Amino acid sequence: MICRSVFLRRKLLLGLTACAVIGSMGGCHRAMYRQQADDDARALVEEKSCDPRWAMPGFNIEMNPASRYYDGQHDPVKPPMPPDDPESHELMHCVYGKKGWAKWHENGDRSGLENPVWQQCLDQYVTRSPSGAYVLRLEDSMRLAIIHSPNYQQQLETLYLSSLDVSTERFRLQTQFFAGNATTYTTRGRLGDTGPRGGVGNTPSGTIGVPYGGGSGGARSLGAGREQIGTTTPTFTGTAIDPITGIPIPITVTGTPIPITRPLGSDQLNTTTGAQFQRRFATAGELVVGFANTFMWQFAGPDQQASASLASFSFLQPLLRAGGRVVGLERLTL
Repeated sequence: MICRSVFLRRKLLLGLTACAVIGSMGGCHRAMYRQQADDDARALVEEKSCDPRWAMPGFNIEMNPASRYYDGQHDPVKPPMPPDDPESHELMHCVYGKKGWAKWHENGDRSGLENPVWQQCLDQYVTRSPSGAYVLRLEDSMRLAIIHSPNYQQQLETLYLSSLDVSTERFRLQTQFFAGNATTYTTRGRLGDTGPRGGVGNTPSGTIGVPYGGGSGGARSLGAGREQIGTTTPTFTGTAIDPITGIPIPITVTGTPIPITRPLGSDQLNTTTGAQFQRRFATAGELVVGFANTFMWQFAGPDQQASASLASFSFLQPLLRAGGRVVGLERLTL
């Protein structure tokens, strides 16, 4: 039975470890977050493009492949490090005598920022004269500025970042759900118990057969987490004087049998699952509702299990300071 119990415990621990490893492998990655940010920004710009005076259909911040600064050779999710000022670059590796981050060059380095084939793409949007010279009209000049101007690209990126700010503030006013699980497995071997042991012996007064620290209450109980593996009987051997003959005679006094115990190994599994939702209101109020459920299994001696549930509810509404719609909706207009 003991071998079977140990096997089941190890099997359970192995299963929990495998679940944790598999769950961590399915985490979110940078490419997913980048795509979500692009979708949110594009949706907000299209929402505000209802007026043809400032409409921007098909908004995106991706550079034209014909641009001087287009980079089609590297992964945009993990771009390499661009050229840096040599003196400033030293501070990235050592500043104030402290060693810097060791993975600055993890994605490689770029030797330059210019697109090596941008001049070959000019014929796609600029006409040539019979002599081979480029002919620039007003429309061609505007097209060149839009494709190659870093200032125009910076304005697009500023609009992109502003859209993400608006998306974040709108998210604050939506119902937000949170859920999680914490599972722990604790094992304790036989050598982990350093508590007191039961026993019988002589007290400082020399009385025979009185339990250690037990007074007249008898031998100490085994207690939880211990098992009995045998018993021992204390004895006292000495001599006494016969009151009649006055001759010394040997005597033996036998004490109360006491158990020999050892600590039990214990294994404990705890899992807590919680969920809550949070909602902010236009009046700067906040509502939070949560629920948590805990299960505990104790594998020691007689197996035990317990469970507990907790539900919480809170509502906060500022009335004077930081309260009202003038505060709750302010960040949407920044």
